[in-house]
Amino acid sequence: MNRHDSGFTLVELMVALFITAAIMTAAYSSFITISRSFKTVTKQTETQMESSIGLDILRHDIEMAGYGLPRGSISPSLGYTYNEAVSDGTYTPDPQVLNDATANEPRSVVIGNNTGPNTSDAFAIKSLDVSSSKTTEKWSYVYYDGASWVLKSWNDTRYDLSTNDRVIFVSPKRKDLQLNTSNSWTTTLTSGLTYTSNMPTPGDIDMIYLLYGVDGKTDLRMPFNRADYFLYRDPTNFPAKCNAGTYTLYRGLLNQSNGMRDAQPLLDCVADFQVAFGLDVNNIGVITWTDSALPAQAPDIDYQLKEIRIYILLQEGQFDRDYTYPSSTILIGDSDITLKNFALSTLSANYANYKWRVYKLVAKPLNIS
Repeated sequence: MNRHDSGFTLVELMVALFITAAIMTAAYSSFITISRSFKTVTKQTETQMESSIGLDILRHDIEMAGYGLPRGSISPSLGYTYNEAVSDGTYTPDPQVLNDATANEPRSVVIGNNTGPNTSDAFAIKSLDVSSSKTTEKWSYVYYDGASWVLKSWNDTRYDLSTNDRVIFVSPKRKDLQLNTSNSWTTTLTSGLTYTSNMPTPGDIDMIYLLYGVDGKTDLRMPFNRADYFLYRDPTNFPAKCNAGTYTLYRGLLNQSNGMRDAQPLLDCVADFQVAFGLDVNNIGVITWTDSALPAQAPDIDYQLKEIRIYILLQEGQFDRDYTYPSSTILIGDSDITLKNFALSTLSANYANYKWRVYKLVAKPLNIS
């Protein structure tokens, strides 16, 4: 070997290995930090997307509250009986808490104030158009020409009612629910959409009734549809990412056939769900806010209710050992109404390792007056 050839000494090799290890350790640490940050941001984004979709559904239901609801000649009596939710101990509170009396006019909104998990609200919206059935998007009118009933056809399958659709008839002005000749307030459209004996009993010539679709498949237990919003934790399918003290916000459409909820999850990891109502009690443009003191009778709710605000206390992202939430409480409400100062410490011992946010939805019922 040429004596001028040179290599690395053992000390030089050890120094080089130490430097390389230090660089690799720093790089790995940076990778882990970036990975955790990316995962946290991704989970927060997922939460925000879920909340946006869920709030859009809720907004639609609020805007449609009261649509097509029948009324009686003398409030609060509807004049006829119907059935809403059956008792179901699966949920807190029992869905029957949100029922109206079986012979009363249905209220467009009903609140179970602080009756749910974590003293959350349970909220029912009654309307024809909270159902997913295409039938509820259809309406028409019929008039009696002195010899037979005549149905207005729109000549468009998207809007025309179909054979076997279950419908109700109401008077155009007061929305009084009408009986057919079978002494029933619900009518099933017959083949060919021609009507004789299955129509409301005619009075004067040119009598007109509005015709609303309620359901396309099932005989009716109530002359409207109902969507309930409530917190519930599925014991077999609750997301592991959620804090142990949270629940899932559900939308439960009341089944016309059996009075049970067809429940669909909207938002996971919800700690609280609160509802506030803006009432113009004297019809002078001055809004008074309440979380429970709604008028007792349906027409008064329709007359006074101007705005609804929803507050959802939601976990964003997932557990983060490197994060500490800055407070043990969080305010639910706004400058108009304070609903609750929620104690996060009641959720779990590690509540501070989660990010918490109150989502607010403001919506106006567009189908009551």
